[in-house]
Amino acid sequence: MENLDVKEVEKVFYTPEWHEKLLAFMVKEFPTRNIFYLDWWLKNLDKEEPGDWNKVLLLLFRAEIVGCTTAFFCKNIK
Repeated sequence: MENLDVKEVEKVFYTPEWHEKLLAFMVKEFPTRNIFYLDWWLKNLDKEEPGDWNKVLLLLFRAEIVGCTTAFFCKNIK
């Protein structure tokens, strides 16, 4: 991949519309992880409330995913 200009990197929160592209990115980036596990993880994320999707942030460069964060959902403990 060419050098990224940080000004061109876009940050977006995950939504289920990104499922297939994020799965393809994760399979490429984590080749030792089982594709069925990664797909299962995303399917569970897709079932969450829309406000919970923001636990995954996507980094895009020219409309292609170049990075992502992942986190596990947890309720606030009071």
